[in-house]
Amino acid sequence: MKAQVAIAPILLVLVVAAAVVLLARRRPVLTGRRPRKRRLLTRLICAALAAAILIAVAAGTWRQVRQCYAGAGAAEKIAVRVPARPAPSRAGRPSERIDKARLLLHLLVVDAFGGQQRIPQVKAFEVRWPQMRGQAQRFRCEVGGVQLDCRLELRELYWAPATDGEAGFHANGSLQVRWRRTVAGRGSVGRSGRFGSREHVFDLARHLPAVPANPLSVVSGRRADLHVLLLGAMLAKDDPLKEIGVAEFGRMRRDDLADLLKGNLRAGKPPPRPRRAETPFAAIALAEHIGLSALLLLAAAALLAQVFARRGLAFAGMLAGVILYAAALDRLALSAHLSRLGDAGAPTATRMIGCSQAAETFFYRHSAARAIGAAARDAAAPAALRQHAETTAALMARQE
Repeated sequence: MKAQVAIAPILLVLVVAAAVVLLARRRPVLTGRRPRKRRLLTRLICAALAAAILIAVAAGTWRQVRQCYAGAGAAEKIAVRVPARPAPSRAGRPSERIDKARLLLHLLVVDAFGGQQRIPQVKAFEVRWPQMRGQAQRFRCEVGGVQLDCRLELRELYWAPATDGEAGFHANGSLQVRWRRTVAGRGSVGRSGRFGSREHVFDLARHLPAVPANPLSVVSGRRADLHVLLLGAMLAKDDPLKEIGVAEFGRMRRDDLADLLKGNLRAGKPPPRPRRAETPFAAIALAEHIGLSALLLLAAAALLAQVFARRGLAFAGMLAGVILYAAALDRLALSAHLSRLGDAGAPTATRMIGCSQAAETFFYRHSAARAIGAAARDAAAPAALRQHAETTAALMARQE
């Protein structure tokens, strides 16, 4: 099966090419009334339409590649406010109402794809209680082409058992997340009632329909397993707060992130995609991989066949040609992703995305696996990138 994924599309092209040659040589097969010649204007129109389709698919594919990295390095420039002094000890019994307090709440978006804990967006809210009772806190951001609108409202606060020596609390209020994506539409999810200072709010993969981001692209869009989390902490009255980077914040709250994501990652694995290698027909597997653009390529082959006198024979040849065209675009996309993966000067988040997207190639999975394996063994690469490359390589091996 492993060899089938890499060789089957090539074999398909060779079989179609061989059929074209045999049909061209065997005159008895093509006997009968010669098809009527089409006018020159009709042929030019068909050729122009086919060329427009092929150009649109190429442009859509390249745009899809570029969109994968939109905002990838922006998170590393975000400054996150965190406590500068130790949290105060608990001043009340568990479930006792809190009359006065100072809180720091973090709403953050975590990309857990491939077992990672990358934080592309985070927002800190300082809440002075009870002055800000009932005031809605909003957090709007865009991650991976998905627009998120998070709304948090606190109505009551209660003491909770201390965690690691820090004062904990529960809140009565509401948490709501609205999402919107151009292709998939929009939706929302939320909860009302009691929630804690550490909460898993929203799992995007369970609510957002799995649709291609760009129907003109022959390569898949950016894969992500997005989650919205809430982390809260009590603050001392005179705490001046301090600012740190997102990477340092992720390391500081690593254990909290792992605990909150554990029940939603299915043993640390991303949501599996259907295995493309299971279908015995390479053409069907290719059509499933590239999605709606397969119909466009098929239409381009049919239009190009109208240019020739023997349209049936020409269609077989054009079909092989558009398959090679899709393979060339796949190679172009893979080269772009591997270039980002191997760029030592690029942000770690960008290189990790390049690693994930390189694994999505259809025609060149062995080349991608070798490059990802080399990144996993690169001692000079960041530890997070090496770990992500190892996980991605293991996923690719299981999919074979």
